Amino acid sequence: IYLFQWLLFVGVVGYIYNGVEKTFNSKNLKYLTLLLFFLPESYYLVFDAYRNNYFAMLCLFYFAYIFFALRKPDVTVDTKELVGISLLSAFIAVWRSEGFLVGAGGIVMLCFLYHKNWKKLISIVVIFLGAVLLLNSVQGIGAKKYYGKDYSIVNTTDVLRNILNDPNTNLLYPGAEE
Repeated sequence: IYLFQWLLFVGVVGYIYNGVEKTFNSKNLKYLTLLLFFLPESYYLVFDAYRNNYFAMLCLFYFAYIFFALRKPDVTVDTKELVGISLLSAFIAVWRSEGFLVGAGGIVMLCFLYHKNWKKLISIVVIFLGAVLLLNSVQGIGAKKYYGKDYSIVNTTDVLRNILNDPNTNLLYPGAEE
């Protein structure tokens, strides 16, 4: 899990690094993005296996993508990319409660990008809303079946590590096995 988290974080920072270099044509400004590795929060992003950390890294990529798209002098986004960013917006919108504001905010920003092209503007919104409805219905099925059971493994891992690594732990009392 940690390897995947590291790869995801390095990939996002690398994407931002390349985007800054291409967008601002600066040889030195891109190195500021490497400071992301030294932020204290970065440690938690790559060493805590909670879904909010994955969500944070995905949102970092998402807004970097939108920022770089808005900074392009020539706005040329093909249909596949348009569908992909609309689906990603919907996925972010459904993943967490506050994600709807993030996903919808990203769609609004993209609407500013395509305000002159009504066909693309309408397709962005329709794909986003359709995907939100579809993903929300699927999430509703999972929520009914698994609500309250999804954190038991992740929440007990740190506690068990602390208990089992403590040399003074008494595991011989009745009921310790449970």
